[in-house]
Amino acid sequence: MSPIKQYISVLHSSKFYPGFVLLGANIILLIILIFIAFKAYDQYTYSEQIQAELAETKQNINLIRNNRSLLSERIDGYNLILEKLIPDDESYFAVISALDQLETRTGVSIKSYTINLESTTEDKLALQVNVEGQQEAIDLFLKEYPYISGRLLTSESTSLTSDADISYSFTLNFYHKKFENGASGGRQITEQELLFLDEISTRM
Repeated sequence: MSPIKQYISVLHSSKFYPGFVLLGANIILLIILIFIAFKAYDQYTYSEQIQAELAETKQNINLIRNNRSLLSERIDGYNLILEKLIPDDESYFAVISALDQLETRTGVSIKSYTINLESTTEDKLALQVNVEGQQEAIDLFLKEYPYISGRLLTSESTSLTSDADISYSFTLNFYHKKFENGASGGRQITEQELLFLDEISTRM
């Protein structure tokens, strides 16, 4: 019997159709199971996303509650301190005032200062400053300058020469930034940070 006739014989056999139906049912069942698995995965992914959003919202609520509890009635005072440390915009007279405070409160003499254009940015004015003074005055200046000028200050490059008086040259950074209204994510304020602000306020 030729192969074609054998195939035709199998197709006409009564045993072929139940097997064919069973195979079709298995394929349909497999497709249904795959569809259910994809739907279940989508539901799981959506549930995980909702859980993450709820956790973030809960964290933000706890953050606000904690910060409000820590700041309480002192918020206005802290805002004033931060506005002085990092003002909205730069003022030439504010910079001169800060330098005058450094001279008066440390005993050093500021001989000259020039704008360091390479280090100056949109939010930072960098000044190359030259000061002279006795060893004690220079030591006090190096210890206290970040606090007592009334501004947030940092220094970068430094150069020190010693004679009867000490001459000290450094880059002094005055920070300023315009803050826009609006809320954004943050972090929890710690007691140590508030104590640090209190310490700065006593030395400004």
